[in-house]
Amino acid sequence: MVKSAYSYHVFILPFLLKGINKGAITTKLTRQNWERIQVMGELPYLREDETIHYAHHFYFNKEAKELIHSPVVEGKETDEFSYLVENYIYKPTSEKEYYYRISYFASDAVATSSLHFFDLKVDYILLRYLPDLDMAYLVFSLENHTYTSLKEVGYINQYGRRIFTPFLNENVTYSEAPNNLQLLEKNQLSHAPEESDYLKTYNIMDAPRELLMDFFQLSKEAIFPQCPQDMSIYLDTIIDDRMFVHSLIGNQQLESLIQAASEVENLSTQQMQDLYSLAFVDKDAATCRSKSMLQSILEQTVYPRWAEYKSLYLVTQHSFIYLSDGQQPLFLTQYFLSEYLDMVLIVLSQRTGILKYSHDAGNNVRSSVGSILKLQENYIIFKNQFLLPEISAQEQAIDLYHLLQNALYIEKYSDLLDSQLSSLHDISQTKEAIRQKKNDDDLNYIVLFLTGVSLLPILPLEHVLWKQVSFLGDIKLIHLFSIITMILFGIIFYIRKKILSR
Repeated sequence: MVKSAYSYHVFILPFLLKGINKGAITTKLTRQNWERIQVMGELPYLREDETIHYAHHFYFNKEAKELIHSPVVEGKETDEFSYLVENYIYKPTSEKEYYYRISYFASDAVATSSLHFFDLKVDYILLRYLPDLDMAYLVFSLENHTYTSLKEVGYINQYGRRIFTPFLNENVTYSEAPNNLQLLEKNQLSHAPEESDYLKTYNIMDAPRELLMDFFQLSKEAIFPQCPQDMSIYLDTIIDDRMFVHSLIGNQQLESLIQAASEVENLSTQQMQDLYSLAFVDKDAATCRSKSMLQSILEQTVYPRWAEYKSLYLVTQHSFIYLSDGQQPLFLTQYFLSEYLDMVLIVLSQRTGILKYSHDAGNNVRSSVGSILKLQENYIIFKNQFLLPEISAQEQAIDLYHLLQNALYIEKYSDLLDSQLSSLHDISQTKEAIRQKKNDDDLNYIVLFLTGVSLLPILPLEHVLWKQVSFLGDIKLIHLFSIITMILFGIIFYIRKKILSR
């Protein structure tokens, strides 16, 4: 990792594996361009510096580290076993230097749209896969060594995170999405970007689409399709068109804003708007124009513990931003890009997992009691593994962890899902009780009928006749009737057993 970047940008794309044959996507696929990480220390943000690896190891508790990486044990992996977390690093055999190109349209001085672009050095590309949840993250870690203005850095975050356009607009200047996102080799940077049609039709940007096609060995059509009904295997977004932004911005112009932010209520309206725009990754002006609302939101967004030391953290449901004056110690940069990144990925896993189970609960409204109980069992396992009360004993870690959980609505969504599953269980139990009562009523009618029939041999007027009439030689009719009655009771017992076992 080069240490002198003006800003760092980590884009995190969460997604789900779906389809009736999704189980066919396994770790047994041959991935020539991806290297499986064996142990925690091989993670790309840890392996370059032993001191950071050491700090990372003692920063997280045991339960949290299990959500970051599962060490690979030779021979352990079978069809019945899967690791909780698998990490893969993009490592083409060419070993070339790669860049993340963001091309976008902007208005120039004469109000005509023109194609601009940013080229950011790729530090690494990581895919974190959670097989039990059918969920994964594609992580782009990028460095900006060229663009110094806050406006340019804001544009990098805004355009660099969009994987497709959220709306179609003939005037591309007003688009929230880029013209394209591309992964280029260094010798390709001399070529100017070409205009795409990705802002006029639904298309996934090149870089994320091509990487996911390569890793999962899927066709272009299977990457975030609009109409996936007939697809046996496909990938689906779980939030929206935006990747989560984890970004460090170091700029001398931020010094006064950072120090003033230690007391949000004392900020001017313009300072609030500037801070909001950085936190919520607005393209230009802040998308909130109410001073009282700005103050209320920023009080929940800003973490000012080190504001007087010119360091400020901003947390929203779409971003985790670290602002500094550009003079922060190297270890703070490294901690933000390692420990805090894993903290973000853990909380994102909580949110995406809750959303996944909420979706599954909606699809199980008319399912059997057994299916609903299985869903509840899987959700309880997920909660015990992922919804950790804390991930570190360090005070700042506790603060930021709960700030992230609050920003991503973890407790709120978890409570809603608990209520949703409880209601689903109550409905299924009511339906089961009604079904059981109907079965019992049907069985009672059968028993009543056969009981009446079984009493016929002892009726007084027929008593002698039943005992004297022979059938098939020495077998009396009463004996035959007794045999038939026992057979019928056997049938009743068998039918009742089958009904109760449903």
